[in-house]
Order: sequence, then C-alpha cells, then structure tokens
Amino acid sequence: MAAQRQDWDTAESRCAERRELAGAAASAAVAVEEGVTVRFRPIGRTDVDAADRWTFGGYAPGWLWSRELTRARRRPRRVEAAVYAELPDHTHVLCGLILGRISNRHVVASIHLLSRAPAPNPLQGRFAKIAVRYLEFCAAAFDCTTASLQRPIPELVDFYKSLGYSRVVEKKGKIERLERDLGAVLSAMRKGDQP
Repeated sequence: MAAQRQDWDTAESRCAERRELAGAAASAAVAVEEGVTVRFRPIGRTDVDAADRWTFGGYAPGWLWSRELTRARRRPRRVEAAVYAELPDHTHVLCGLILGRISNRHVVASIHLLSRAPAPNPLQGRFAKIAVRYLEFCAAAFDCTTASLQRPIPELVDFYKSLGYSRVVEKKGKIERLERDLGAVLSAMRKGDQP
C-alpha cells in the first residue's frame, strides 16, 4: 500500500510540474495574443469557495466545484487551473476555473468544466479563449494530439469552432464534445513558433 501511495505521489508531482510548465507557456502566449497578464495556478480552497457562490443572472452552474475538484484529483493526469488576471496595481483577481483530464494513453486533453467569475471580471469576453489556450498548452505538455471541449454550451459552439474545434462528436442528437487535432499546433510549438 505504501508503494502505491509513493507511486501516486510521484505521478502527481510529475503531472503538477507539467501543468505548471503549460501554465507558464500559456501565460506568455496570452500576454502576446490578448495583451493581458494572467496566471494559471492550481485550484485552491479559496478559489473553490468563491466559485461555488458564482451565479449568472440568478442561474448557478449545475455542479459544485468542491465536489468536482475532489473527484478530479483522484487522477494525477488532469487539466486544472485557477485563472488569475493581474490588474494595473499588480493585484491578482480570480477570473475563472478550468478542470479536465488527460486520457490514459495521452491522446486527448480535455476540459470538462469551465466557469468564469461573474462581472466585474477583467477577462469577461475572453475567458473561454484563454482557457482553450491553456488546454492546448496542457495537451503539448502531456504529448496529446487532440484537444477536446466536453459538452460545450450551445451558444458557444460557433465560437469554439472558430478557434479550430471543428470536429463534432454527437450523442443522442446533442453535441457531446468538440475536438481539435493538434498535430500542426504541436509541431509549431516544438519549433518555438506561436500556433
């Protein structure tokens, strides 16, 4: 049992390092592409407590971040970030949370849950695009060839398609996920180019 725990701790540490590298690379790309300074951090208790209280026009998401984070952290290979924007006075404000997974064979990196903080939010109108960029850098860090957005909000499907998520997988007449082949993107990243 102790050996299993040690193996899990080693895997968790290795995967956390990959997420940290992906976050740093995504931060640099977002600074150039969007002109904002963001930080991708592991989701903490205060982030979860804040997110569990977020509502949008009286509507609350159909999940609790506290429960979903506990469930997701059973797997070392995951996509996880609390996204903070740096304000002009150099303070940081929580703008949203991202949670997903890396497939067992490192083929697909996916976002399963995504939520932005309600207004005022310095990343309002840009948060989904920034989250997708983080996903793509996580995919690169874990050597995945496909990025996937699970059960996207119908109103955002066309937006995600404009970002290259054009492969639609349907289940029972509903969009189950949108996928993007990252072969060309990963090739550009390895050469040091911005995709």
